[in-house]
Amino acid sequence: LLLFNPRKKLTFLPLGRVSAWTQLHLYLGLLVAGLFLLHTRISLPSGMLDGTLYLLVSLTLASGFAGILISRLLPPRIRRTGIEITYNNIAPRIAELRREIEALTIEATAESGRRGLAELHEKHLRGWLAGARDRWPHLLASDHPRQRLERCIRDYERLLASAETARLAAIRARLDEKLKLDYIHAQQWLLRNWLLWHIPPAAALALFVVIHVLTVYAFVGGIR
Repeated sequence: LLLFNPRKKLTFLPLGRVSAWTQLHLYLGLLVAGLFLLHTRISLPSGMLDGTLYLLVSLTLASGFAGILISRLLPPRIRRTGIEITYNNIAPRIAELRREIEALTIEATAESGRRGLAELHEKHLRGWLAGARDRWPHLLASDHPRQRLERCIRDYERLLASAETARLAAIRARLDEKLKLDYIHAQQWLLRNWLLWHIPPAAALALFVVIHVLTVYAFVGGIR
């Protein structure tokens, strides 16, 4: 089980397909879960070492099964946005959108002589366009970020001059892409980072299993 993460990083070595290792890791995890239930008889431990093992096994299995769900559910979510982009390219693309929206706002202000669109940008859009936002609402599939943005636009839309309104359509298209990029960023962040909750308890579990085995052997006379 512990060899799976190093195998993912050593893609250049002829050690079999990562997908095969993933399946093996999954099946071994299920086997460990079954052996754990048989060994404990689904009863809470009494000693400190047994209690620590029980906790680490529970955390490792829970985070592992959560990882299975994450790796199965999130990629289809990302594909449904219709945007193909890597995690590292999201920030540069958001920066591009920010510059484009700023240019459109400046053009509208210069043509109309009004500052409705500029005020919308300064008060509500500039900070939001500074980077990826609303990670947890997007992970929870909440529509709150879009609704909040729409409310801000509606509050200013009726006050805009015709030149500003003409630019607003182009700005809206970029804002919609920004919402999708925020959504993709949140999903990809979780796909990249869920192992941070899985590997530490798994590594600690391996250590405590060794301690547990040595303790048992010492107790029964296996170590003199």
